[in-house]
Amino acid sequence: LCVAAQQTLQVTDVPAARAFFRAHGVHPGETLVFTGVAGGFSIINVRLDGEHLELLTGSLPKRGFPSGLAIALDFQREHPWVGKVLAGGSRALPLGLPSPRLDADGLFRIGDAAGMVHAAHGSGIAQQLLAAGMLADGLAVGHSPFQINTAWQRAHGGLLAAADVFRRFSCTLSVDDVGVLIERGVLSEGLFAAGLVQLSPTPSPRELAQAVRGLARRPDLARRLVPVLARMQALEAWAKRYPSRPESVQRWARRRERIAG
Repeated sequence: LCVAAQQTLQVTDVPAARAFFRAHGVHPGETLVFTGVAGGFSIINVRLDGEHLELLTGSLPKRGFPSGLAIALDFQREHPWVGKVLAGGSRALPLGLPSPRLDADGLFRIGDAAGMVHAAHGSGIAQQLLAAGMLADGLAVGHSPFQINTAWQRAHGGLLAAADVFRRFSCTLSVDDVGVLIERGVLSEGLFAAGLVQLSPTPSPRELAQAVRGLARRPDLARRLVPVLARMQALEAWAKRYPSRPESVQRWARRRERIAG
């Protein structure tokens, strides 16, 4: 479970807030991100919007780290120019492989109930909307719940399964590891962009060459990352082979777990 918090806060000293962002080389309207603040899978994401501050935090507290809400409260205490909370909330998000069956027991599950979270960064709203749209469109043309489930699994299940494999890898990264992967071009701008819009990354030949050169200089990280990338590709391919018969799903799901490691 990732415990995340999102808040809109009043800025009580706008010049001091602007100076904070300038000190980090961040221009107005841009987002400042601190990663690995409480374990490999953790983040502080802040953006100044006039007299308001947008703050997003998250972590895996079960591993002994402070929750996203605790991280947000610490950020507020550490920066005297941050005022009261105007809006926001906090909750736990399930991270893992998506459910192998969305339809079961007379229900059709979407969202967190079906593990529809892009676990690489813990976002689930887009996936929930996609699944809800597929359900509505499918029912409108007379498709059965299992047929809709099958279409969703083949279209989106592999991406979410692959994202969870990367999430588990990211939990093992230190702040220095992340810095090396970015500086060496392994975690490229294109890779980050694909993750944010929740699409499979399609690196250019130049990005691939850059990543290979970067990993060659850090064989220790290469030994950890290459098997992860192979699992991610295999999971996306396996999802496209989701069975068309319900009785075959359990065997398919067991194989998926083995691929995911």
